Amino acid sequence: MSRVFRLSRNSSLLFTLAFAAFFTTFSASAQEKCVPGVPWRAVDDLGRVVSAPKDVPAPRADRKVGLFYFLWLDGDIPRDRNLPEGENGPYDISKIEKVDPWPEQNDALVGSDAQMHYWGEPLFGYYASSDPYVLKRHVRLIADAGVDTLIFDTTNAVTYENAYLALCDVILEAFANGEPAPQVVFMTRTNATATIQKIWNEFYSHEKYRPVFFLWEGKPLILANPDEVPEELRDFFTIRDTYWPTDAVFRTHDAWRWVDGYPQTYSWHDAEDRPEQLNVSPAQNLARDDKQGPVWMGELIGRGRSFVYGAEKNRFAPLEGLNFAQQWTRAIEVDPQFLMITGWNEWIAGRWQIEWANRYAFVDQYDLEYSRDVEPVRGAALDAYYLQTVDGIRRFKGSPRPPQPAPPKSIDLTGSFEQWKDVEPTLKDYSGETEPRDFRGIAGLWYKKDKGRNDLSISKVARDDKNVYFYLETREALAPSRLNGLCLALDLDDALATGWRGAELVVGVKYDENGTVVAQYYDGSAAEEARKRLADVTKRDDLEDYPETQRLVDKQLHPYATVEQVAALKEWSERERRRFDARKEADELTERARTFYAGKEISDCRWRVEGNKLMIAVPTALFADGDNLTAVSFKWLDDVPLSSPANFYDCGDVAPESAFFYRVEFAPKE
Repeated sequence: MSRVFRLSRNSSLLFTLAFAAFFTTFSASAQEKCVPGVPWRAVDDLGRVVSAPKDVPAPRADRKVGLFYFLWLDGDIPRDRNLPEGENGPYDISKIEKVDPWPEQNDALVGSDAQMHYWGEPLFGYYASSDPYVLKRHVRLIADAGVDTLIFDTTNAVTYENAYLALCDVILEAFANGEPAPQVVFMTRTNATATIQKIWNEFYSHEKYRPVFFLWEGKPLILANPDEVPEELRDFFTIRDTYWPTDAVFRTHDAWRWVDGYPQTYSWHDAEDRPEQLNVSPAQNLARDDKQGPVWMGELIGRGRSFVYGAEKNRFAPLEGLNFAQQWTRAIEVDPQFLMITGWNEWIAGRWQIEWANRYAFVDQYDLEYSRDVEPVRGAALDAYYLQTVDGIRRFKGSPRPPQPAPPKSIDLTGSFEQWKDVEPTLKDYSGETEPRDFRGIAGLWYKKDKGRNDLSISKVARDDKNVYFYLETREALAPSRLNGLCLALDLDDALATGWRGAELVVGVKYDENGTVVAQYYDGSAAEEARKRLADVTKRDDLEDYPETQRLVDKQLHPYATVEQVAALKEWSERERRRFDARKEADELTERARTFYAGKEISDCRWRVEGNKLMIAVPTALFADGDNLTAVSFKWLDDVPLSSPANFYDCGDVAPESAFFYRVEFAPKE
């Protein structure tokens, strides 16, 4: 049982000063051990490469990033009643739109008043907010992005205690393992006094959670109306108010906005010319004019992901993050002390009856275009917004520098693994990534995944004139049955924008007892053809107003369609049919362009395994620079299907995480 702190009004200030002193010490050591962000690079489906450390500032300790994080995905979200008998799952607008592009008023397709609907399917499925498998992956992805603190949404007078305490336990476990993780802050609004008291009782009064408190001005930060913070707790917190941009446009002193339209207004504390906080978000349910009045996302008239303020023409390009990019431009220009990103995982919105308008509306989220989550999603967007977030954070607060160049060294594959003892850098992977999943999902779903195979631990690389040598260490012994499916993806030309998410060669297609490992080149021709066709499909003039002009599909194409809707097909024009067919083709081409197509096989690579250690030699002649090789980028994948980069996130184990590639430079020859 953890110790509980009890505060009286007379003792609160003295306690707070002591508490702040403890956290100043803790935060300094944690910052040194858990540097936000990683220096590794990645590329998305559109060929956009995350900024390299050399192109951004060195880490700026005086700049912090918070990420709005939602805790409300739980058991009260209804099952979609239109699903076939025996199937479970929630209402999902991205799927319903394929039947009716304007389903808000379609009672047959959507849920009833106030029932929650997803705008899309999260990459980890329709998960519950307390699922430990998902929480661990969230923490790693968010830490790798460079986020300092999560900002919990408790604005509706519900604290979601089970979800956030489970997440905090995951964060504490990461700290205990020496791994980076964000800290936490709470945002309150409705019934703030009672909400804050409840949060104190559940969380802040417990010594166990000290390391998880995010400090601002030496005290735990809370976002609340100062007048509603219980008097005996006011000295414990640093307090900042929050508001919707239309509530008080000019009230920016000590009041932080949690969403804002471009050009965003900053909040200040010490002086008006010293920005303290500013917000960025991929989309906003605000009017497109300079008044920024509130609008309903489901009406498709807000500031969606494709919207650019001041642009003469807005094209439908939800994968490109045009709105988000413009907001990041403003953030870099203003350079506040604290940058808030809205948000990670809201996912759902209620279908609300607007009596005065005599209609239903989805207010906060709707579909891919009119939503603001950056968590990876199934479908076309995948990790585009996650990697755009990583890039923006690096440009804002800097990035750690890559490891020092590795000196040349020859490795004898018939020799001892002790040869690797003094090889640096040592590249560490997260622990426990092969743990099973067995937890309830939403709307009757259940997610079960057996324990994975090899938990990757440490990677190293060395080179001489003939070979580049790769070392891998796992947490358990590498049995022969666990070798096939353990792959090394290599960027042969040191240009991530080419190849399969950067890789031109995958080593480890097949291992044999003679010490040979089969490698396959990436055949980019099929994917390139898919990308060319995709560009043609998505740039057609008659698709620019999608989804507003999309119509129904027949029952053979989607199970939602009713008899009446099938009859309505007779009224389609040929142009409308082409629109739908093009959209369907675009979805298929997107997946095709993501696949690793195997080309020429080679058997020039050698390997050796002993216990939990593996080493592979790859001839330098396979790399574009050959004898002049100055750097190598690589990625380990175990039991990860090569059908899509989506599998980097939710299959087997990868090192480094998600779409990132390690990059090690080599010292010049003497």
